[in-house]
Amino acid sequence: MKQVIWILTCLLSIAGHSDAKQDSRVFAATLPNGVAVELIGVSYRSSGLSQPKRWWRPDGADLPDEPYRHSRRSTGAHVGIYVRDFALRITGTDDYSCVTYNSLGRSNVQPNIPLNEKNESVDGVLAFVCRFKDSQTVDTIRIGVSTEPWQKVEEWVDDAWHEHDHDNIVFKESNNPLILTWPRQKGRAVILEMVRTDVDDVQARRMLLFDRDDQIHEESPVTHGEGPGLIKEQYWFWNMRLEDMHRFEYQKRPYQWVEFRNVSLEPGHETDVEVAVLDVKDELARGLPVSEQDRNSLGYILHRLAQNLRFPAKGRATYRIEARNAQSQEPRLLWCEYAFDGVLYGFSVVEIQPGDFNVQWYFDGEKTTLYQMPNKAATIWEGRREMTPIYNLQQFFPSKTIGDLLTHKVELKGSGKIGGIPCSLLESIMSSKERLKVWVTKERDVYPLRIERYEYDNLRYLYEAENIKSWSGVPFPQKTTISWYRSDDALQHSLISSKVVSVESFSPNVEIAGGEFTPEFPPDTSVNTYTVSEQQASDFEPTRPAKRLRQFADIDIEFDIDQARGKMILVCFWDMNQRPSRNCITQLAKLAKKLKDKSVTVVAVQASKVEQAKLDEWIQTNDIAFPVGMIEGDEENTRFTWGVRSLPWLILTDKKRIVRAEGFGIEQLDEKLTETGSKTQLSMSSQSLATEVDLNICREEGLKSFFHSSSIPEDLIKDPNG
Repeated sequence: MKQVIWILTCLLSIAGHSDAKQDSRVFAATLPNGVAVELIGVSYRSSGLSQPKRWWRPDGADLPDEPYRHSRRSTGAHVGIYVRDFALRITGTDDYSCVTYNSLGRSNVQPNIPLNEKNESVDGVLAFVCRFKDSQTVDTIRIGVSTEPWQKVEEWVDDAWHEHDHDNIVFKESNNPLILTWPRQKGRAVILEMVRTDVDDVQARRMLLFDRDDQIHEESPVTHGEGPGLIKEQYWFWNMRLEDMHRFEYQKRPYQWVEFRNVSLEPGHETDVEVAVLDVKDELARGLPVSEQDRNSLGYILHRLAQNLRFPAKGRATYRIEARNAQSQEPRLLWCEYAFDGVLYGFSVVEIQPGDFNVQWYFDGEKTTLYQMPNKAATIWEGRREMTPIYNLQQFFPSKTIGDLLTHKVELKGSGKIGGIPCSLLESIMSSKERLKVWVTKERDVYPLRIERYEYDNLRYLYEAENIKSWSGVPFPQKTTISWYRSDDALQHSLISSKVVSVESFSPNVEIAGGEFTPEFPPDTSVNTYTVSEQQASDFEPTRPAKRLRQFADIDIEFDIDQARGKMILVCFWDMNQRPSRNCITQLAKLAKKLKDKSVTVVAVQASKVEQAKLDEWIQTNDIAFPVGMIEGDEENTRFTWGVRSLPWLILTDKKRIVRAEGFGIEQLDEKLTETGSKTQLSMSSQSLATEVDLNICREEGLKSFFHSSSIPEDLIKDPNG
């Protein structure tokens, strides 16, 4: 008996020692200068101080003790974005500067001293906040710490700053890529503004003000505007007067970098965290050439992909497209010209080979012009009416790939060559049936050479890039091929469609003249002009096929569409395995009674195969009162038929079951309900003036999909059922 007790005591001691060891895990690295950087934990963002927050370690394990309560700083989160609080510890020096990054760029709240429950500062801990996409569960956190001696960049001296008219004073030329504006007094503060061009030079920066008593006042910059190759910063010196100032000194010093890779953004989501000190010589954060060892690391590849796959905000391009589908004997050859600048763009498509396809679309921010051949007709909508180009250059730019890689677990499979170009192979299992393989170059401009998307073991999508060029500093392939495939028992593996894009010219970040998109028509062109006011813009919407909700084909659900007669229908496609989808359904559940009072019927459709018992359990646990079904046929085909592009996906119909809004966020629901109600009322008021069309005629023509399509304008459709 004593022996058994002794064994149990030993086991409990070992278990206790194991738990203590687990609790004492740290995620830290020591820089070459001896400074230690530790990422302590992650937490949900909280707006209050009264309730403790849940903290977890970077690997997803629970963190019993909260490092601090609240950082009390604004985050500026947007739709599709969520935020997390981070706790950081830096030891080994008292003189340092710190900056933090994640996959979306620099964090919008820089490390600061946090507070505890008594509103007192917490010694030895720094707090910062990062934003993340809704679909992200892991990310890389990069910490820059600067401890080197400050280096003087520029100095400005004047004995009488207040006696000059700052509107008519210009500083002498600087020996560095920066311009300082004359300081100005604003209330109790003196403000300096500086514009610099070394935007890629990521270093710690500060401005020192020396007053007439030789006292030093220090301030850090606040970004006050950015442009291509430019950044404007402000320095605010409080409780200062112009007449008390003597000189300014601008200084900077370099950062040393630590990366924490595979950091868990959800408690309980376990990850293998990697901690890496980046060689100060390779300047990874500035995108300069790096060693072969670093170039082969997963963190470097993902970082460079995130940097490169950002389509520029403005520019122009000319390119050629070969478009074909499974029935094409010969491809259609199209010549495209595309200019873009925010909402300002010009676009034209002309068929190269003999044919009558000639379309030109223009939008100058105020009016849209559509010109078509061979009808020799042009229509101008005067008013704000933006139209979307059918062959937007961004369609051939695989920016979605980096989002998929950053939000799923990625493995570095090894190295090889494609077309003689050294590359690395990344692979990601995105779901039980979806798999992604990406070959990327090893050069400075890391870019995908080949992308393969699989459904189970069947290739569905293929992207191939050739001749990656640096167009004005932006990497972009000179030629891309995008193909879509299908696989079934009858056809096996077959091509659905493909597009080959050959870029003749690509000029990113160039100015587009405001009047550049004013078209000139041939003399025999008829021009029709419509004036559109924003309040009545819906009266002049171009004719488009109406979508009518007909049935729930291929969906297993206890819901009869006739139950919603005379009511609006809100359909939500979701996936219980995805956090944004679960949030959407639970929010709809909270709004169920209000929606019912507004005559809105809510229906949810589980868009991927899950165990019915697990789905029923989740619905019951979360008190979901509206019908929830699940796709029982081919998921991909059903989602394609319904037009579902992402999850969650909301579809709203009016009381006549005509779809009025798709793909909007739940925060836009009130707005869409209001718009749908006004459109329905407008349709009824104009019914007596409209030509009534019986939709049964269209049914006889074989349009049997759940959406009824016709070329009849929406407001002229009469419901045969009243």
